[in-house]
Formats: sequence, C-alpha cells, structure tokens
Amino acid sequence: MKTWKIAAPVLLAAVFWAASSTPAFASFVDWLGAEDEFVEMGGTRVISMPTLRMTTDEIALGDVYAAVNEASVAGQIEGDLSLLAQEADVSGRIGADVNAAVLGRLLVGGEIGDDLRGAALQEIVFEGRVGGDAFLAAGSGVTLAAGSYVQGAVAISAARVVIKGRVSGPVRVTAGAVELDGVLEGNALIDCDELRLGPSGRVVGDLVYDARNEVSPPEGFVGGQLVKTELRERPEDETDLFSEVQLPDVSIWVNVYLALVTLFAGVVFLLFLRPLADGAVAFAGTGAGLGASFGIGLVAVLVMLVLGVACFLFLPFALAVWAALGALVYFGALIGKVIIGCLVMRPLIRRQCHPLGALIVGVAVMFGVGLIPYVGDIIWLVVTLTGMGATILQLRDARATHGMPADAATP
Repeated sequence: MKTWKIAAPVLLAAVFWAASSTPAFASFVDWLGAEDEFVEMGGTRVISMPTLRMTTDEIALGDVYAAVNEASVAGQIEGDLSLLAQEADVSGRIGADVNAAVLGRLLVGGEIGDDLRGAALQEIVFEGRVGGDAFLAAGSGVTLAAGSYVQGAVAISAARVVIKGRVSGPVRVTAGAVELDGVLEGNALIDCDELRLGPSGRVVGDLVYDARNEVSPPEGFVGGQLVKTELRERPEDETDLFSEVQLPDVSIWVNVYLALVTLFAGVVFLLFLRPLADGAVAFAGTGAGLGASFGIGLVAVLVMLVLGVACFLFLPFALAVWAALGALVYFGALIGKVIIGCLVMRPLIRRQCHPLGALIVGVAVMFGVGLIPYVGDIIWLVVTLTGMGATILQLRDARATHGMPADAATP
C-alpha cells in the first residue's frame, strides 16, 4: 500500500504527460471543450447524447463508450461496449466485452465474444450468445430465454430468475424465486426462497440449493448429486463453485471501486440535472466564486449539524435534516469533482469545458490525490465543501429566478 501511495501520483503525472503528446488526447481535449456529443479517436468512440442507434450495417472498429437515455445497438462492434442508459437493446455483434448499466430494461439478443456484465433496476432479458462469462444483476428479474447460450460461468442476482437457455460453465444464482427450465452443463448453486424445476430442464453436474420448498426432480434431471443445504451456514468442507477465483489485494482496489461508483453516479447526475451542474460550475469558475462556494458549504455543514443535534428530540425532523445533509454532501462531492476537472482542463482547452469530461478528469485527479495520506482527506473535504456551496447558491438562484414574475425575470 505504501508503494502505491508513493507511485500513484507519479504514474498519474506520467500518464497525463505521455497522453498530452498524442493526437488521440488532443482530439479528446477538443471534444471536452466543444458542444459536440460524439467523438471518434482512432477506432474508439465516446458518445454522450439523448439516443444511440447503430443499424445493422454500421461497424465500429474499436471500443464504444456511451452515456445516453436510450440505446439500440444492432450493428457490429469489434471491441468493448460500455453503456450507461435508461433503456438499452443490444442485438448486434460485440467482439469483446459488454458492460451495461441500465435504469430500466436491458435486452441483450446479439452475439458477444467475451464477457457480459449487466445491471438493471428493472429487468434483464438475455436472448443471445456469450463466448465468456455472464454476470447479471437486476431489481425485478433476469431471464435467460430459450435459445440463449453462455459458454462460461453465470452469476445472477435478482428478485426472480428464469433460466431456459443453455450454460456450459458453473451457475450461481441468488434470488427470491428461481425457475430452472434450461440445460446446465456444469454444477449449479441456487440460493432462493422458491425453486421450481421445469419440464425441459437438466443439470449435468451437481445441483446444490437452499430453498424453503423441497424439489423432487424427475429421473435424469440431475446428472450429479442433488443436495439441499443451508448456504448461509455452509460446512467447512463444502466447496464453493467459485472458490478457485483469487481476489486481488483490496487496499488499492477499494479506491478504484469507489472512483468507478462516483463516476457512474456523476454520469447519472449529469443526465438528469445538467443545468444545475452547469450553473454551479460557472459560478465557481472564478476565484471569488470558489471562495464564496467554500464558505457557504462550510456554514451549511455547521448549521445542519447543529440542527440535527438540537432537533434530536423530534426524531422525524432530525432524520430529515440528517438525510438532507447526506444528500448535500454526496452531490456536493460530485459537483466539486466537476469543478476540479474544469480547473484542470481550462489551461489545456481554453474554452468552456464539457461537464462529462470535467467529471472524468476530476474523478481521476481526486483518485490520485486520495492515495496521499492525510493530505488527500483534507483536499477531499475542501473540494466537497466547495461543491456543496456552489450547489446551494445555484439552487437559491434558480428558486429566485422561478419565483419572479415573467416581466421581472428578464432585464
């Protein structure tokens, strides 16, 4: 860990120095400062627009990174597809990995050369083919439709899981209700409340399950052993299907994970509240604005802390104050990173920065700074308070503007 803390700032500086001499970085910097929402660097495409539509005759030679409201990918992508959207339909051919985070419904019906990683608040429906592993998580349900195929391992977490396709590797499912009506050629580990076995299902290996109900599969349904156990109190000699996977040292990867979560949350924030972010960044773009934002943020934290303690006897009101403080701190930290990104990019682009690009740069800078003991924590506090103050001032100005009569709002 000490080696990383020393080397991380040096590596970060080296990356920026090396990248600054490449045409790809120059194109990316130009896009960050422009109003365009699409850029192509070599074979890589970076997209930020309301809708992404790739028809069947379109081909992307490299990776595609997209943050959109609605996505429909029917074309061919030779590299990775990294997607953040409200609704997404991936029916084309992806040569490498697919990484998708969707607020609504995610439909995957194409052919994926490597791994599939998908997360959706509502539902995931998989109808295609995956050459690697599949990791799926959804709030409502996950369906592996009939005719779908996964060559590697499958890990699923959802309220309801339906498996009607074919899986060659091991399967691990955590859900409320599970229906097995497909062909599992490896072992299966099922943790659920209710397990139902369909007439077309078959498990070639072992079926280990933890459910409230007992299952009595027909002859030939399970090729190996059928074991009902308590997975949450697993015996020491029981082998986990994924026990051979060795996780890296978490000391540095925790910071990487938090940075990725922050980036994801920031993109969602910009999709829905970009005017608020633009106003806050514009206000804090000067020295006076930075100072005022930091001061307002500091005062707001102190006032809300005092209110939260003083009103502790009136628990509902105190909970509301603490919840508001938590939300203000979190969104203030996001706005603060966008402000830092704009300040870093301004000498390079010499024009108004794109908020998405500023967020990426700000997260990268704060990730490197966060590896420095003590100093990183202090800088994080200053950046967060500044973002909080800018957010509060922007909310005040927006409220004042909307509260004016129509003739008084315009000079």
